[in-house]
Amino acid sequence: MIKTPIQDFVSLFRTKGTSSVYAGGIRRFMDFVYDHHRKSRVTSPSEQAEYEALAARYLSDNQRDHSRDLFLFIRADSEKGAPGTVRSHALAVRLWFAENDIELSAKEKMRVRRVTPRGGRLTNIKYIDVGVLREILTLADIRIKAFILVAACTGARIGELRALTWSCVTFPDRKKFPDKLTELYIPKSKNQSARRVWITREAEDALLAWKNNACSIYLVRAGIVSKNLGRVADTSGEKVFPFCVQSVYERWDAILKQLGYFSKDPLTRRNQLNFHRLRGFFKIRVLPVIGSEMSELALGHCDAYGHAYDGIPDGEMEKLFRKCEPVLTIVPAYGAARDMSIQVEEMQKMRSELDTLRASLAAIARNGGGIISLPISQG
Repeated sequence: MIKTPIQDFVSLFRTKGTSSVYAGGIRRFMDFVYDHHRKSRVTSPSEQAEYEALAARYLSDNQRDHSRDLFLFIRADSEKGAPGTVRSHALAVRLWFAENDIELSAKEKMRVRRVTPRGGRLTNIKYIDVGVLREILTLADIRIKAFILVAACTGARIGELRALTWSCVTFPDRKKFPDKLTELYIPKSKNQSARRVWITREAEDALLAWKNNACSIYLVRAGIVSKNLGRVADTSGEKVFPFCVQSVYERWDAILKQLGYFSKDPLTRRNQLNFHRLRGFFKIRVLPVIGSEMSELALGHCDAYGHAYDGIPDGEMEKLFRKCEPVLTIVPAYGAARDMSIQVEEMQKMRSELDTLRASLAAIARNGGGIISLPISQG
């Protein structure tokens, strides 16, 4: 029987995100202990088998000084990783030790705590404004455009969007409900709570274009020319976004490079304008409209009771999202944003006519009261 000590351990956790982070931490530990070098960022099935063999070898080696291995691993990991990442990796190894009956003494635990780094994010991140996002969308194909617009106007996490099925999307009947927003139901988020979010009209149009015109073609062709379209993660046809997350990152980075916006932090070597910054874009845009507490709930963060939207009717949350639609619309041609754009154009037209009228009145005064026809619009 093939031993899978890493998979057996991470299967104990509820979320894929936690399982993935902890698996990565243990693999990083194996890299350090056995001077192993992975071939690429994404661990292939064959490499996963290699790591399982290394993990089984480590657990069966009674000569290992486990606390020293962990101590030195944290020091080495701290030289390359951000404090939060290093802490996650260290915790993964400690829990893996405990699960496999490797106990550290109080003194050893104290040494590990001392070497574990403190602090938060080190990457000097940049934020996305409307202008930059408009440029990005001009170079995005329909699948990435829909993904970006839905992410930007909901603040949803990448994992939450990739988990969506078409049954979670409610498109309103535009003949009956011309102003109703399209609703997305997120059944399970990072904090294990369900919630509803609503998208702008421009995001709805992009999502419908993806659903009706491109999604089925993508599923057929992506396996053939995956380099251009992105790798498929689900071929059932049920997923709203069936492509793998790595293809999103790759296309996002490629667009940033084309526009000259791609840059890496010199210390952490991470993209300063990564895709996750769309959550920051959402918060910055809605914060002045609905306030700090409601913007946190809209992002799917827990309230004081441990749940997003606890005690708040969906109808009230939809009203808040509707208030935010103008500031979340990237190209002002939809809904309230469109109405505001029209009003601005009308005001500019009225100002122009007023300036013309003033110039004509000044001409009348200069000509001693002569009759001059005024070019005032009849509209």
